Amino acid sequence: MADLKNRRDFLKLTGFLTVSCVGVVLAGCGEGTSSLPAPLPGRTPSPPGTFSFPAGIASGDPRESSIVLWTKLGVNGAAMGEDIPIIVQVASVPFDSKNFSRENILVSVPVQAYSRYAHTVHHRVEGLAPGTYYWYRFVVDNDISVQGRTKTAPSQASETPVNFAYVSCQDWAANHWAAYQLLAEERYDNLDFIVHLGDYIYETADDGAFQNGGVEPLHAKNPLYAEKLSGVTEGGVRYASSLEDYRYLYSVYRSDPRIQAIHAKFPMISIWDDHEFTNDAWGDHETYSDNNFSQFDRRRAANQAWFEYMPVTLEDVSFSPDLTGTYENIRIYREFAFGKVMQLVMTDERLYRADHAIPEGAGQEVVLQYFSRILGELGDLGSTRGLYDFLKTTTVMGFSLEKLLNGAINNGKILFVSFDGLQKIKPLLVSMLNQLGGLNLSAKDELKVDKILTILGSLNGSKIFEQLIYRFGMRGFGSRYAAFGEVLKRFVARNAESHYAMLGRQQTDWWASSMSAAHDRGAVWKIWGNEVCFVKMDLDVNRLSNKEFTFNVGADLQSIKPAIMAAAKILPAFVGVLKYLLTSPEIRSSLSSGDYIGDGSPDTPPGQDVAVFADSWDGYPDSRDYLTNYLHKNNINNVIAITGDLHTFIAGQVVDRDSNNPVMLDFAGAGVSSNSFGGVIGSSFDLSSLSNNSMTAGVLPLLKGRGKAEGVLFEMIDQLLQRPDKPGDGRDIFSRLLTHFSDEVQWAEGVANGFVTVAADTSKATFTYHNLRVERDEAGNVLDPATYIIRDDMNSAYERRTSFTVYASGGAADIPGASVAVWPKFPSRLIEYEIPAAIPENQEAVKSSMRSALPPSEGLEKLRDGVAEYIRNNPDNPYANIFMQGIRL
Repeated sequence: MADLKNRRDFLKLTGFLTVSCVGVVLAGCGEGTSSLPAPLPGRTPSPPGTFSFPAGIASGDPRESSIVLWTKLGVNGAAMGEDIPIIVQVASVPFDSKNFSRENILVSVPVQAYSRYAHTVHHRVEGLAPGTYYWYRFVVDNDISVQGRTKTAPSQASETPVNFAYVSCQDWAANHWAAYQLLAEERYDNLDFIVHLGDYIYETADDGAFQNGGVEPLHAKNPLYAEKLSGVTEGGVRYASSLEDYRYLYSVYRSDPRIQAIHAKFPMISIWDDHEFTNDAWGDHETYSDNNFSQFDRRRAANQAWFEYMPVTLEDVSFSPDLTGTYENIRIYREFAFGKVMQLVMTDERLYRADHAIPEGAGQEVVLQYFSRILGELGDLGSTRGLYDFLKTTTVMGFSLEKLLNGAINNGKILFVSFDGLQKIKPLLVSMLNQLGGLNLSAKDELKVDKILTILGSLNGSKIFEQLIYRFGMRGFGSRYAAFGEVLKRFVARNAESHYAMLGRQQTDWWASSMSAAHDRGAVWKIWGNEVCFVKMDLDVNRLSNKEFTFNVGADLQSIKPAIMAAAKILPAFVGVLKYLLTSPEIRSSLSSGDYIGDGSPDTPPGQDVAVFADSWDGYPDSRDYLTNYLHKNNINNVIAITGDLHTFIAGQVVDRDSNNPVMLDFAGAGVSSNSFGGVIGSSFDLSSLSNNSMTAGVLPLLKGRGKAEGVLFEMIDQLLQRPDKPGDGRDIFSRLLTHFSDEVQWAEGVANGFVTVAADTSKATFTYHNLRVERDEAGNVLDPATYIIRDDMNSAYERRTSFTVYASGGAADIPGASVAVWPKFPSRLIEYEIPAAIPENQEAVKSSMRSALPPSEGLEKLRDGVAEYIRNNPDNPYANIFMQGIRL
């Protein structure tokens, strides 16, 4: 029994933040058979059921001798405004174990659940043994919480392997929370802790632009009520604005029994991203409008609510709720040591970052100019340097290319050969033109090339701009999304301290010193808890491949096989024309016509470059270069970023631009439930009219990220997105785009929800992506498609696992086999399927593409002759010159 008055180790910090040491045991603890503490002096116990624990219990920020314990007390009636005493207990064995006794209780101390802080409790226990499990609970009068299990970090000298998981992006109003259901299962009991990389909540409750996933039954029964949020955007979306708003959101999210089970089972190390405050946040600024208004009070409210609901204390996070005049009243970046195996460095990439380099207004203007220029070129029917003049004047066997295209659009015929698949093009064209131009065209109307180009030329870029926002639900095109490379460079150069633009000066210096200190102390792995993607994900249109197209021609298409083979030799030419059209005049001046017909490999001359996600590190290139160059110059190796934010599984190798050396790896995880980017893209295109056609149906699984993709259209996309140095094996169109265009992205899965587990020791670290999917029909019933076997209960999902094993530098001598990848070479991957549902993978070998043995047809020779004749008469037409070089004869 300890004398509280004489113990220096029991300290009252500020308000609800307390710390105690092992051995602090309240008098009377454990008397009787209940093991519950005696009533606090001077307090009359309330009847059982007076208090509750609606958000469960949690632990966090594990260190080798300490842990943080958390709960929120449920208080009703007159006691709502009162501070309630609560007892924290820690034991060396489970409280409900058979041999439990009072000697097993290591801590039993009274603390306060303050009404000012929504009756949340944060208590830090010190003096614990390294790498040890403990059990804890909270007691208020006659009410007791469930018990939780936690674990301290190993000692700094320990070489004990470390196992953990990381998660992010858990939108209440979208999809399933199967990740937490699975993590709570016994087979994951070996995890030491969980890292949350942000977007623990979403500040909006009814944003149809991205909160449109199928809500699982559990959350549908406990919906978020948008009217409880006091902020309203210009578009009518409601968002959290006050402290009570944010508290409401956290209370709903923490009511899910699965996340409560996870918190009770594992200590969590948490950081925030943007949605704990506002979408694409920077400092205290919102991005709901192009004005990016400062929202000082809202930022401070978000800070406090996050702190109240996360298992952290002042020993790990600096928080001053009474500090006035600044929204930087909290510091959440911090680091943790896990023996010799790893150092975990957690950063804050929102509070200190500068505004996005390109202002929204300027970015939109560039996008508008870009599309208006393309439409203007297409619609200029009188220019001898234009596309239309080339199509109209070039003849093949007495037919102009224009007439051939007219026949294909209206009748599904090219010359005398009918293509059933081409008959589907016209309705899609009509639909596109109607949407862009507000037209009333009918699928029965005759469409001609000149009519189509005239319609497009009459549009302005704003129509396409509006469609991009409508289709993908993202404002900020040209600024935060799809930022043009040359424009981004120009604006970044205006910031004299651009290398501090993401993390701020103080945090940047702290990150560098932390990496150096971890290296110096001999920590093998430097794991960086990084909220937004670090790997470079730019899109260069010139990377589309112009390699000769080859197709599998099925039995149902044998009658038109010669025509398909002829088209395969023409398509590369059209791809080159498309790349020219998408490239700005400024970049065109540095390229020749032959530069547009490359194979998409890294040595392809650069064309129009776009930073697709400029809200991530791609929009802060100098900041990224500063960090990578620091790692290179200081020879700090075995650095791996664990990343959230993008709702996509991504694995990539980061290169330092100054030295051109790989310096780190980036493993980004998909969201727990938030709609994936691949899913958003797949659902933005209605290709249902193609689903019954053998030439085109196979592309639908590629858009949805499930099943087997095949068919001529799929094979064409497959070859467009092939690079000689990378296999084009993404399951969905978004992942294929990422892996194809980016030199750093090595693998991706874009239609995904789930989590990542990591198993690390002093020689290797294995990262495993767990992709969990639930398929339902319109009535909410789980589907059982032929390609999958899914358990019957509504919240189950199938699991697809993809693993990468990275070996530490200097450890090659201990690695069996010569073919194993050693840092910094990117590792190979292993893909497998597991419970909770088994998925039979189609083991049939992919059929090799069928190459035609037919000699070039007379039609192709005539086409080349016709183009050559046109070029003789119009030598300066770029479309004709590119087309000529692209024809495969």
